[in-house]
Amino acid sequence: MRLTEAERAERHIAVAAAAPAFICILEDAPGDGAHLEALLASAPGATALGEARRLWTEPLDALPCSCGATVSVCGHWREVLIRAGMGAPTLKRLAALEERALAGRRLLRAGLSLKHLAAAADMRAFFALEDRLFSAIAAVSGARLLIERTACAPRAWALATRAEVRVARTRGAPADGVKADMASRLLRFRTGVAIVDVAALAADPREEMRRALGPGIAGAVDWREARDFAPDPNRHALSPPQGEIARALRAAFGDGATSVAA
Repeated sequence: MRLTEAERAERHIAVAAAAPAFICILEDAPGDGAHLEALLASAPGATALGEARRLWTEPLDALPCSCGATVSVCGHWREVLIRAGMGAPTLKRLAALEERALAGRRLLRAGLSLKHLAAAADMRAFFALEDRLFSAIAAVSGARLLIERTACAPRAWALATRAEVRVARTRGAPADGVKADMASRLLRFRTGVAIVDVAALAADPREEMRRALGPGIAGAVDWREARDFAPDPNRHALSPPQGEIARALRAAFGDGATSVAA
């Protein structure tokens, strides 16, 4: 059934009213934040998005959801896009707005200022569309906290302009991600970015989360033992299928992590 413009506007207003809290994980290298993402997503009322911007930068019929289906046939993502009133043209517009808003020359002209970036017309238009999408995800999943991870430093930079977004940067080997390191240093100076050490997280996840993110967030994780936790059973993240996530987690936490992403 096709919605009238008035009905679509009413739906978008209702969706925007349910805007959730947000954590963006800025990775040194792709995949560095998978362990932290899984930990955070185990908390009640939280859900992982994976690499969210892939939704508007890649074809949906080739984009894998962690449930094993592609986004184009995944029931969760189909419901999200319908609820948000988004089809291919809107997703294409999201991509175009993001590309213009985060162009390197524009960022440099603005002096890498979060205030100037947030005030740009393209950025405001991008966030207006993105709010519809993320609020729809929250409504469909029932989540109050959305968790995104990205190795794209400008993406984290844009999200850092928003008061409801907390940025956590995963720090791997010293040589990893020069661009991400540069951006996270500036973000830390301007917005208090949390730095999570990947090796320390693998060795003692509770302590590293408590140190980097605070006891409240660390205590919300569904811990089973010192280094083991219960995964989000309804995970629909834009990242590799669960089997690949499980292998990455075992690499970090050892065989004791078998139950984490099974």
